[in-house]
Amino acid sequence: MVSFLTMPARHIAILGAGISGITTAIVLQESGFSTTVYSHLRADRDMDRNHHPDFSSLFPAASIIPHTVEAGDLVGLFETSQNVFSRLSRLPLTGVRWQDHYELETENTGAMPSYAHVLHGCVPYGTKKEHLPFSQIIGREVFGWVARILFAEMPLYLAYLFRRYALSGGKIVDRQFLPDDFRQSQESCFVNCTGLWARTLFNDPNVHPIRGRLMFVHGAPFPPGRDESVFSYNYKPPDSEYPYDVYFFPRSGDHDGRGKGWLLGGSREVGVIDGNGEPTFPSIDAEMKDGVPAPIETLNRNILHGITGTDIGMFERTGYTGMRPGRSSGIRLEATVEEGKPVIPNYGHGGAGVALSWGCALKVRQLVMAL
Repeated sequence: MVSFLTMPARHIAILGAGISGITTAIVLQESGFSTTVYSHLRADRDMDRNHHPDFSSLFPAASIIPHTVEAGDLVGLFETSQNVFSRLSRLPLTGVRWQDHYELETENTGAMPSYAHVLHGCVPYGTKKEHLPFSQIIGREVFGWVARILFAEMPLYLAYLFRRYALSGGKIVDRQFLPDDFRQSQESCFVNCTGLWARTLFNDPNVHPIRGRLMFVHGAPFPPGRDESVFSYNYKPPDSEYPYDVYFFPRSGDHDGRGKGWLLGGSREVGVIDGNGEPTFPSIDAEMKDGVPAPIETLNRNILHGITGTDIGMFERTGYTGMRPGRSSGIRLEATVEEGKPVIPNYGHGGAGVALSWGCALKVRQLVMAL
């Protein structure tokens, strides 16, 4: 088990039991603080995506790559998280593994990601003979990069986090934390990991939803590759075909193999909150199929059939929609004071909640210690 240095006890309330909340709670609890997590939803228990589209921790892919997010120290936060996930990959029952990943597009920008040096073996696509033949399968030349990345297998990883927090002595209170609860609470310090709810809880108008469309292919093989390899990809087609990227991540399922299949996406539709507090999004100019824009199925279907020889049409498929917690000025991660009480926000992670979870949690610990 990965543990952290201890500090004298002081009680801290963590608001939210998603990936950011539970990871932050672990770091603080294992550092010697007394913590309580407040949330009416738990990422290891409340799995009904249709009823909770705004609970982003139900929807991660979850690749350890910082997609759809802005942060002042993005590379630093990612590198810290990568180091912790790398250690977790060597432990049993964490659900963390390594796999080959392809980031591809039709435009030849020649750019590598700012965090390329953090990734393992990151090289331009096509520079190694063992790279999968995406250009041949897609029917046009594609460009990008390939790396060996970490992947957190849900729900195994969530079960590990909640089990670890319970073993550390942490407490979870099963109720939503409301503005009146904050005013009446006597906690020493608060860490706000409520995602989209932060817009209401502390009146942050910069928080906005980013809608993602996903399809799960139940029972598709793992490993997916013909040569028993495990791989994933993000592919950005021309805007004329589809304005977003499509992606594929294989899931091995839980300990009994239940939940095995392929996760296909996606979209990154930036929305707004209307006057009634409801999220609204621009319409997509694409035919819908099985609950998702048709290109999510057709583009992924062609690519996967060419690479694996497997047709997703052979399997049951479920489409669903979730919302990432975006923030127009990037992740909020700082020490603040609300109504005379110390509050540390840790939200606005967009599509990188898992990828940056440990880096942000350790930054929270630093801010708490400074208090």
